[in-house]
Amino acid sequence: MKQMLLVKWEDNWADEMDLEGHFVIEKVEWEKISEDFSNHTEEIIYCVGTNEDIEYANGTEALAQFTTTEITEDEYQTLEKLDLLSSGFDGPDLEEWDD
Repeated sequence: MKQMLLVKWEDNWADEMDLEGHFVIEKVEWEKISEDFSNHTEEIIYCVGTNEDIEYANGTEALAQFTTTEITEDEYQTLEKLDLLSSGFDGPDLEEWDD
């Protein structure tokens, strides 16, 4: 099996709303996304509701909200069986986040 990561995202909007999500991704894909974000020097805006945005100064600041954990094949299969490979926020996308 390919190396898989459980990636968790947590943040807070204006001290009023805790936000979180997770997704499973191949480690090599996450490394590419991380590299792209690390090189992104412009502001990133993520809409979390009507007139509710989280703003990050750059990609490095946005990446700081993510944690990763390697998962085993058995763990992956359990998440897949329970339809829990993603929940809430399902991954960063620079094209989606660019304002």
